[in-house]
Amino acid sequence: MEPGDVFVCAVGADEQGERLVRCARRLARIAGLRPLFVHVIEPAAQDPLDVWEARSMLRHAGASAREMRVETGETAPALARVARQEGAALIVVASRGFGPLKAALLGSVSHALMTDAPVPVMILPPEVEPWFNTDRVLCGVDPDPGGSPSAGPSA
Repeated sequence: MEPGDVFVCAVGADEQGERLVRCARRLARIAGLRPLFVHVIEPAAQDPLDVWEARSMLRHAGASAREMRVETGETAPALARVARQEGAALIVVASRGFGPLKAALLGSVSHALMTDAPVPVMILPPEVEPWFNTDRVLCGVDPDPGGSPSAGPSA
Protein backbone atom coordinates (compact mmCIF):
# COMPACT_ATOMS: atom_id res chain seq x y z
CA MET A 1 0.00 0.00 0.00
CA GLU A 2 1.19 3.44 -0.88
CA PRO A 3 -0.02 6.81 0.43
CA GLY A 4 -2.85 8.04 -1.75
CA ASP A 5 -4.05 4.54 -2.68
CA VAL A 6 -7.78 3.91 -2.55
CA PHE A 7 -9.38 1.42 -0.22
CA VAL A 8 -12.95 0.16 -0.47
CA CYS A 9 -15.11 0.40 2.64
CA ALA A 10 -18.34 -1.59 2.35
CA VAL A 11 -21.17 0.22 4.11
CA GLY A 12 -24.45 -1.64 4.56
CA ALA A 13 -27.86 -0.30 5.46
CA ASP A 14 -27.53 -1.23 9.12
CA GLU A 15 -26.13 0.05 12.39
CA GLN A 16 -22.57 -0.79 11.28
CA GLY A 17 -22.41 2.05 8.72
CA GLU A 18 -21.35 4.89 10.99
CA ARG A 19 -18.84 2.66 12.80
CA LEU A 20 -17.30 1.63 9.47
CA VAL A 21 -17.03 5.23 8.29
CA ARG A 22 -15.32 6.24 11.58
CA CYS A 23 -12.90 3.31 11.21
CA ALA A 24 -12.19 4.22 7.59
CA ARG A 25 -11.49 7.85 8.52
CA ARG A 26 -8.94 6.75 11.14
CA LEU A 27 -7.32 4.28 8.75
CA ALA A 28 -7.14 6.93 6.01
CA ARG A 29 -5.55 9.44 8.37
CA ILE A 30 -2.91 7.01 9.65
CA ALA A 31 -2.07 5.19 6.40
CA GLY A 32 -2.58 8.09 4.00
CA LEU A 33 -5.14 6.10 2.01
CA ARG A 34 -8.28 7.44 0.34
CA PRO A 35 -11.58 5.76 1.31
CA LEU A 36 -14.22 4.86 -1.23
CA PHE A 37 -17.47 4.06 0.58
CA VAL A 38 -19.52 1.50 -1.34
CA HIS A 39 -23.09 0.38 -0.74
CA VAL A 40 -24.43 -2.53 -2.76
CA ILE A 41 -28.15 -2.86 -3.50
CA GLU A 42 -29.88 -6.01 -4.71
CA PRO A 43 -30.19 -6.56 -8.48
CA ALA A 44 -33.99 -6.40 -8.22
CA ALA A 45 -33.71 -2.86 -6.80
CA GLN A 46 -33.67 -0.95 -10.06
CA ASP A 47 -35.87 1.84 -8.71
CA PRO A 48 -34.00 5.20 -8.75
CA LEU A 49 -35.45 5.81 -5.28
CA ASP A 50 -33.38 2.87 -3.96
CA VAL A 51 -30.18 4.47 -5.26
CA TRP A 52 -31.19 7.82 -3.73
CA GLU A 53 -31.87 6.09 -0.38
CA ALA A 54 -28.49 4.32 -0.54
CA ARG A 55 -26.66 7.60 -1.21
CA SER A 56 -28.64 9.25 1.60
CA MET A 57 -27.66 6.44 3.96
CA LEU A 58 -23.98 6.88 3.00
CA ARG A 59 -24.21 10.66 3.61
CA HIS A 60 -25.84 10.02 6.98
CA ALA A 61 -22.98 7.63 7.87
CA GLY A 62 -20.49 10.41 7.10
CA ALA A 63 -19.38 9.83 3.51
CA SER A 64 -19.05 12.81 1.19
CA ALA A 65 -20.49 12.72 -2.34
CA ARG A 66 -17.06 12.45 -4.01
CA GLU A 67 -16.08 9.39 -1.96
CA MET A 68 -19.21 7.27 -2.30
CA ARG A 69 -20.44 4.77 -4.82
CA VAL A 70 -23.63 2.73 -5.10
CA GLU A 71 -23.44 -0.60 -6.92
CA THR A 72 -26.06 -3.16 -7.89
CA GLY A 73 -25.55 -6.92 -7.58
CA GLU A 74 -24.51 -9.52 -5.08
CA THR A 75 -22.47 -7.85 -2.36
CA ALA A 76 -19.16 -9.76 -2.30
CA PRO A 77 -18.68 -9.95 -6.10
CA ALA A 78 -19.68 -6.28 -6.46
CA LEU A 79 -17.13 -5.20 -3.84
CA ALA A 80 -14.41 -7.29 -5.49
CA ARG A 81 -15.31 -5.75 -8.87
CA VAL A 82 -15.08 -2.20 -7.47
CA ALA A 83 -11.73 -3.01 -5.83
CA ARG A 84 -10.38 -4.21 -9.19
CA GLN A 85 -11.81 -1.25 -11.13
CA GLU A 86 -10.40 1.30 -8.68
CA GLY A 87 -7.04 -0.42 -8.18
CA ALA A 88 -7.84 -0.56 -4.46
CA ALA A 89 -5.21 -1.59 -1.94
CA LEU A 90 -7.66 -2.98 0.64
CA ILE A 91 -11.32 -3.83 1.30
CA VAL A 92 -12.80 -3.09 4.73
CA VAL A 93 -16.04 -4.78 5.85
CA ALA A 94 -17.84 -5.35 9.15
CA SER A 95 -18.85 -8.76 10.38
CA ARG A 96 -22.39 -8.99 11.69
CA GLY A 97 -21.42 -11.78 14.06
CA PHE A 98 -23.61 -14.48 12.51
CA GLY A 99 -23.04 -17.89 14.03
CA PRO A 100 -21.92 -20.71 11.73
CA LEU A 101 -25.48 -21.93 11.04
CA LYS A 102 -26.93 -18.52 10.22
CA ALA A 103 -23.90 -17.64 8.08
CA ALA A 104 -24.29 -20.92 6.18
CA LEU A 105 -27.97 -20.22 5.50
CA LEU A 106 -27.71 -16.51 4.71
CA GLY A 107 -24.20 -16.37 3.30
CA SER A 108 -21.31 -14.35 4.62
CA VAL A 109 -19.93 -11.41 2.68
CA SER A 110 -16.74 -11.35 4.74
CA HIS A 111 -16.13 -15.07 4.15
CA ALA A 112 -16.77 -14.76 0.41
CA LEU A 113 -14.38 -11.81 0.21
CA MET A 114 -11.67 -13.67 2.12
CA THR A 115 -11.61 -16.29 -0.60
CA ASP A 116 -12.37 -14.21 -3.72
CA ALA A 117 -11.16 -10.63 -3.17
CA PRO A 118 -8.34 -9.36 -5.39
CA VAL A 119 -6.78 -7.48 -2.45
CA PRO A 120 -6.40 -7.96 1.33
CA VAL A 121 -9.62 -7.78 3.36
CA MET A 122 -9.91 -6.20 6.81
CA ILE A 123 -12.90 -7.51 8.79
CA LEU A 124 -14.13 -5.56 11.79
CA PRO A 125 -15.74 -7.79 14.42
CA PRO A 126 -19.19 -6.78 15.68
CA GLU A 127 -19.38 -4.27 18.52
CA VAL A 128 -15.68 -3.34 18.27
CA GLU A 129 -14.59 0.26 17.84
CA PRO A 130 -11.16 0.00 16.21
CA TRP A 131 -8.34 2.29 17.24
CA PHE A 132 -5.21 2.06 15.19
CA ASN A 133 -1.82 2.12 16.86
CA THR A 134 0.87 3.09 14.37
CA ASP A 135 3.55 1.34 16.44
CA ARG A 136 2.05 -2.15 16.11
CA VAL A 137 0.29 -4.02 13.34
CA LEU A 138 -1.00 -7.59 13.49
CA CYS A 139 -1.14 -9.29 10.13
CA GLY A 140 -1.94 -12.92 9.33
CA VAL A 141 0.28 -14.34 6.62
CA ASP A 142 -0.37 -17.48 4.62
CA PRO A 143 2.95 -19.38 4.71
CA ASP A 144 2.12 -21.07 1.39
CA PRO A 145 -0.14 -18.82 -0.72
CA GLY A 146 -0.25 -21.35 -3.56
CA GLY A 147 -0.82 -24.38 -1.37
CA SER A 148 -3.54 -25.75 0.79
CA PRO A 149 -4.76 -23.92 3.90
CA SER A 150 -3.40 -26.72 6.08
CA ALA A 151 0.15 -26.38 4.77
CA GLY A 152 2.57 -25.26 7.45
CA PRO A 153 5.70 -23.12 7.12
CA SER A 154 8.37 -24.61 4.91
CA ALA A 155 11.75 -25.46 6.37
